[in-house]
Amino acid sequence: MEVPGREEGDVAEQDPAFIADAVESCTGKLQRQYGVRRLAFSAAMHSLVAVSAEGTPLSGSWTFMDRRAARTAAALLETPLGGRLYDLTGVPVEAFSPLAKWCRLQPELPPGARPVALKDLVVQRLTGEWVTDYGTAAASGFLGRDGRWLAEALEICGLGAHELPRVVDMAAVAPSRDGTLQVVVGGTDAALQHLSLGVETDGPIAALSLGTSGAVRTTRTSPAPDGRLFSYLLGPGRGYLVGGAFSNMGNLLAWLGSFTGAGVEAAVSEGLIALAEGRKPPLVVPYWYGERTPWWRSDLSGALLGLRPEHEPRDIYAGALLSMAAALRHGLDLLEGSGVQFTELRGASGLLHLPGLGPWLCDALGLPLTVWGRQDASLAGALEMAGAAHARRPEDAVSFHPRNPSAVEAVRDYFGRTAAAISAGIAHV
Repeated sequence: MEVPGREEGDVAEQDPAFIADAVESCTGKLQRQYGVRRLAFSAAMHSLVAVSAEGTPLSGSWTFMDRRAARTAAALLETPLGGRLYDLTGVPVEAFSPLAKWCRLQPELPPGARPVALKDLVVQRLTGEWVTDYGTAAASGFLGRDGRWLAEALEICGLGAHELPRVVDMAAVAPSRDGTLQVVVGGTDAALQHLSLGVETDGPIAALSLGTSGAVRTTRTSPAPDGRLFSYLLGPGRGYLVGGAFSNMGNLLAWLGSFTGAGVEAAVSEGLIALAEGRKPPLVVPYWYGERTPWWRSDLSGALLGLRPEHEPRDIYAGALLSMAAALRHGLDLLEGSGVQFTELRGASGLLHLPGLGPWLCDALGLPLTVWGRQDASLAGALEMAGAAHARRPEDAVSFHPRNPSAVEAVRDYFGRTAAAISAGIAHV
């Protein structure tokens, strides 16, 4: 199903009413045709919908890719409170943050408007209750590290805690309006991916996501002290979701493939061949869509440096692959620098199933990599939350082990060159 919305310039939003209507309609059909009596939700982090006091959407659902709040975030970061918000919430102050989005949007809204996540709106439509899980609330920038709505954050926008959803565990259940369905509030796609992949708190396993955007994450009992990482409370007894998020992954490959007349699969295949042949790609500064970890700057832009007549499109694809691996490896380095030592990466679905990419990434990141089947790991986590049986290690899981020790240092060097380009102001609009 194609969801109506806009994605142009700094705008990246979806139609929240369409999505809520579609979920409600689909749920009714599932109940009638299959007797479904319980469902759970997995949802992307950092969405923001402005709703009226009655719950009517007053805006689109601003996704994590929306950059309209960039100037607002920059101005907030210059204030004394803005400089402390990461320490108080674990959320960097940047355009992706719902707090910054709300500060940008609120002056255009009528009195009584309030911010919610897209999942909150869907759950409210089904149950009549405004509830949200700890992980979604923590990723909003409004929740303190102690699990309560942060007074300082609310004060910025003149909100009261009573205007925001009630915060509950992601396993909490609310009955539907007619009492025929149990609705598990659910959680963020990242938290449910960890549940599905068996990423244990303070364990040696990191989760790897590689789709339109990317991430490396783990779960810890204590928050990260490093402002280059996000650190989202998952609720009492569940620890913190800690890691790095990257805005330029599959979407960058898609843009390059479209620009040169190839698709994503062809770009990956040709780029891997170029790397295997030992060709020397240009430096791809990959920030077409700004960047989160470690810079948290939506004003960054992309660049191709060191181009020569002998370079072909496949060399640019190869550079893009190196830039992706460099971002992921740097995120792992930041996590390991905060006291975690990893022995394995786990991921599922996304780009990881493209031929040759898994073993190459395994070498580039320097860790064993297990790709857990073709199913969506966050969806599988939601199924577990709903009570459905789920095999922790599917039969089609594939494991790779590093075979090229020098690959990691080459990737780290590539990130260093990228960082130097940023310092020189090359990747800044």
